Amino acid sequence: MALNAMVAVYAERKVSAFMMDRIGPMGQGPGLHAGKWGLLQTVADAIKLLIKEDTIPQKSDKFLFKMAPFIIFIGAFLGLAAVPFSSSLQVADFNVGVFYIIAVGSIGVIGIIMAGWSSNNKWSLYGAMRSAAQIISYEIPAGLSIIVPIMMAGTMNLQTMIQFQSGSIWGILPNWIIFNNPFTLLAFFIFFISAVAET
Repeated sequence: MALNAMVAVYAERKVSAFMMDRIGPMGQGPGLHAGKWGLLQTVADAIKLLIKEDTIPQKSDKFLFKMAPFIIFIGAFLGLAAVPFSSSLQVADFNVGVFYIIAVGSIGVIGIIMAGWSSNNKWSLYGAMRSAAQIISYEIPAGLSIIVPIMMAGTMNLQTMIQFQSGSIWGILPNWIIFNNPFTLLAFFIFFISAVAET
């Protein structure tokens, strides 16, 4: 899980840097380097995060303030339960797996609002509301773009969707939904842009 997170964060940073026409993670301070091509940047960030002081505002609701980060991560980890890593490696095989992942992925918004509310500071609450509104606004086009592969496969069960994509097109391209017609490719780009903008 940690290695997956490291690779995903590194790839996201490099893709974001490419989109913003900059180099991306390469070094960590003057004279310090995060490994070749910035591969150790995520490790450096994790060490920095663990060293940071844990401060809690005096007038805050301490229980909610401490629970907010857990609520944010719960949605991400609950979503992994429906992901079929192989035909036999899946925690739960839901008939509405796609809907489940979208639903539990939205739990993070509640954690963000909790963090802003519990700090007992109006500016923190404004920031949390703005962040939640931004996340929700990007989840709408992402959710609508997921309708296209659901209609193509005729199911919301992730295991069945994977089986639908087995084989190849003309013996050259994999039979992924994205290659079936131009609308699926358009839906993919809408989802990709929404997912990158949401992070």
